[in-house]
Amino acid sequence: MHLLECKLFVSRKETMALSTDMLEAFIKVAERLSVSAAANDLDLGKAVVSKRVAQLESRLKVTLFSRSTRKIALTPAGEAYCVFQPIVDGISG
Repeated sequence: MHLLECKLFVSRKETMALSTDMLEAFIKVAERLSVSAAANDLDLGKAVVSKRVAQLESRLKVTLFSRSTRKIALTPAGEAYCVFQPIVDGISG
């Protein structure tokens, strides 16, 4: 198991405190590499999606995306946290 993936399971309370809304927003932004496209897919405002991703980053104490004015990309930590995708898919699907 990769060191960053291990961090997911180190603090069980912290991991359990993550909301599915935050995880869903993160996964959608990771898939689309666009907050606007993710917001459209989720039928939410761009600000709501951005806030949920920021809340997730705050709770996990990691930066999941590197952002510039024109581009968004997953950080290595963000790539590691994509392990949540099957969980989110199972809950929302």
